[in-house]
Amino acid sequence: MGASLESGLGFQLPNTPTGAIQNVNGGYLTENFINVSTNGTEAGQTKAVFIAFDNVLKTFSDVTGNNPTGNAGINTSMGGRTGTPDTIRMVIDFINPLNAAAVGQAPYNPFMFSGLNRGNEIHLPDFQPTDLADYSLFGIRDDNSQPTTGRYYKSETNLPWVINVVDSFDHTIEKVQINSGYNYFNTWAVTSGSQNKDWFKNNNGFRIESNIFAIQ
Repeated sequence: MGASLESGLGFQLPNTPTGAIQNVNGGYLTENFINVSTNGTEAGQTKAVFIAFDNVLKTFSDVTGNNPTGNAGINTSMGGRTGTPDTIRMVIDFINPLNAAAVGQAPYNPFMFSGLNRGNEIHLPDFQPTDLADYSLFGIRDDNSQPTTGRYYKSETNLPWVINVVDSFDHTIEKVQINSGYNYFNTWAVTSGSQNKDWFKNNNGFRIESNIFAIQ
């Protein structure tokens, strides 16, 4: 958990309407700004959205130690603050059985929302925002989202704001950009994933070890 922003995590089933869900259990909501419908889905959504947690800080236990001045994360600074992360398990019951094609494929549409601001959604590149996203944030600073053309959550050179790694992954230390820890990340990103698909692996020459957080 890097940085000082208190972020949350949700996901959408992009092919499934909210009304197809009977019940949801397992979300960890502590901040009282997420509105949940009686069936457990997030209220105000056309497609089914589930909030796993609304404040990542609250999902850690046994937090100890002190970070260097200016750092605020947990398990991100060498010799700094550490904690034990929780595992969120959610159970979703459908009103009627649905086959895999109807539900869609993992990772579905996961997203973060930062600073306890529900509208500040951050998705995987070119994944669509949910009904509750704040569209006024698109195209500002380094974001090159263009909703009219279906371009979302990328910089002008296609660098993403969120990545999904389906293997074990060692993140960079606090305040070090991912492309300063992984030598082939930029090539993978700017080619939209057609090159260096294994950029995140611990292969010879792939990483700058001094910029990678090591479990202590």
